[in-house]
Amino acid sequence: MILCLLAWIGYTPFKKKIEKVKMQLPLFFLFSSFFWLSLLGLFYTENLDKGFMNLKQSLPFFIFPLIFLSIDLNKKDYLEILKYFSNSVVLASIFALIKALLIKMNNFGDYLFFDRLAIILEKHTTYFALFVIIAITYFLFEIKKSNWKKSIYFGALISFLLIMLYMLSVRISVLGLISVVFVYLLQYKDKISFAKPLPLFIICCLISLVYLSPNFQKRFNSTSPEGVEISDMGSRVIHWKAVLKRIGNENLIFGSGTGDGHAGLYEEYLNLNFETGFLNKYNAHNQYLETTLFFGITGLFLLLLILYKLTVKSAQVKDKVGLSITIVFIIFMITESILERHSGIVIFAFLSSMIVSTKISK
Repeated sequence: MILCLLAWIGYTPFKKKIEKVKMQLPLFFLFSSFFWLSLLGLFYTENLDKGFMNLKQSLPFFIFPLIFLSIDLNKKDYLEILKYFSNSVVLASIFALIKALLIKMNNFGDYLFFDRLAIILEKHTTYFALFVIIAITYFLFEIKKSNWKKSIYFGALISFLLIMLYMLSVRISVLGLISVVFVYLLQYKDKISFAKPLPLFIICCLISLVYLSPNFQKRFNSTSPEGVEISDMGSRVIHWKAVLKRIGNENLIFGSGTGDGHAGLYEEYLNLNFETGFLNKYNAHNQYLETTLFFGITGLFLLLLILYKLTVKSAQVKDKVGLSITIVFIIFMITESILERHSGIVIFAFLSSMIVSTKISK
C-alpha cells in the first residue's frame, strides 16, 4: 500500500488528480465510505482504543479510491496489475510448499494442510484461498486469448493453484471456484462449439470432487471445549443467531460504533452455549452481519451498494474478470467476515477501486 501511494504521488500533477476526483466525487465517497463510517463511529463508541485501531485499519478504503479515481487506468494497465498479483500468488504458494516439505522431510512436523499451512504462509487460510481464486480467475480468462502454448502454461498454473486450494481446505472456495467457471462459460453461450471450454470444465469438475474426500472434510470437524462435535453449518448458525440478537439490542441505523462491534457478542455466544465461540472470540463469520453489527443498516446498505456498482459496471463493459472477482467477494462474504482483517480490507479496497475506475471499451 505504501509503495502504491509513493508511485501515485509522482504519477501526475496534484492539480490534475484533484480535478479527476472532483469529477467522480459520488464514486469516491461511495468506495471510501467505510473509512468515513469508521471515523463517524468514533463519536458514539465507548472503546476508543479499539475504535482508533479499526480506523487505522480502514485507511485502505480511503487511499485506494483516492489513487485509482485520480488517474487514467486502461484495460491494459488493469490486466497487467492482475498479472503481477496472480504471479505473486503462485510464487508465494511455491515458496510455502517448499518450506513445508523441507520441514516435513526433516521431521519437524506436517505443515502441508489447513491451519498448519497458514503458519508457513503467515496468512489466514481463508484470505489466501481468496487470493488463489483471484489468481485462477486471471489465468482462466487469459486462456481464451492465448495460443495453445500459453494456454497449456496457464492451465498448468491453474492446476497447481487448484492443488493449493485443496491443501488450504476452505470450503467456501469451492463455491467461489464454481462461480468463476460459470462466468467463464457464459462467454460461449451463443457459440455452437464448446471444444475449448468443455475440457476445462470437465477437469474443474473432476478436481472439485477431491474436495469431498475425507482428508478435506477433516478440516471441518469442529469440537466444543467438552469434545462434542459441531458441524460447520451448525457452528455458522450459532454465530449468526448470536449476531442477530446483538444487532437487535443495538442502534439499528448506525450500529454499535467503530470500537464496540463485538461488545456483548461473546456473551451472546455463552447464552447460546457456544463456548468455542466465546473462548476463541469468533467474529460473525458473515460480512453482511458483521457490517450491520458495527455500522447498522447504513453500513449494510453502503456495502451492498458497492457490490451492486461493481457488478453493474463489470457487466456493462463486459469485464468478465472484474465480474468474476466481484461474485467471488459476494460469495466469500456469506460465510466469512472478510473486512475484519487487514489482508481482506486491502485486497477488497484495492480491487474494487481498480475495477470501478478502469476505462474499458465494450
